[in-house]
Amino acid sequence: MILSMVFGLVLWCGSAFAGQQDLSFTWEQLQSDVEKVDFGGWKIYIAEESGGPYGVVASVDFDGKVYGTYKGEAYVTGDGKIETKYFMLRAFNKVTGIESENSNEVSKELDFTNIFSIPVKFELKLKAVNTPLTQD
Repeated sequence: MILSMVFGLVLWCGSAFAGQQDLSFTWEQLQSDVEKVDFGGWKIYIAEESGGPYGVVASVDFDGKVYGTYKGEAYVTGDGKIETKYFMLRAFNKVTGIESENSNEVSKELDFTNIFSIPVKFELKLKAVNTPLTQD
């Protein structure tokens, strides 16, 4: 099964210069995909530059709630200065490991001047849809 990403919208909440950062995603997925037993959830990726290369920073498992809110957490590290980080996510198949296309990318400026790592809490709101949406 190849997962078909319908639409991924990434939004940030929180201040770049506060301790914890919050990252909120809204993800619309085909109802037929999330009803399959091998739909695993989402992997959240981070990059130092726009467009990647990306590395997995967190994974959020699907537990069957089609209109649910899913949460995850990770620590993002820096080099002692203000840095811009880039995030996106992909849905994945827990049996085959196949992943969807990338979601939209979002950038966030984070201040690592006085701290080595910043906790980032992820919240993903899933909405299952019957008809695929088109992406621009």
